Amino acid sequence: MTEIKIPRPGESINEVVLSKWFFPDGALVKKDQEVGEIESDKATLPLIAPVSGRLMIKVAEGTTVAVGTVACVIDE
Repeated sequence: MTEIKIPRPGESINEVVLSKWFFPDGALVKKDQEVGEIESDKATLPLIAPVSGRLMIKVAEGTTVAVGTVACVIDE
């Protein structure tokens, strides 16, 4: 299982909003696909699948989360 954690979009940013998932929970995703998107006051960044497998969402859309939080897991 591979965790996808919330990246830091800028040095002074500690929280972001998980704005959108592009796949439903349980969907099969491929390596390098954009699976979701985060937003801060300065940037919008994609969450990229580092491996192929089944997406298991851990954070709901619209939730404000800390940088480093596990957003989802991919079960290979």
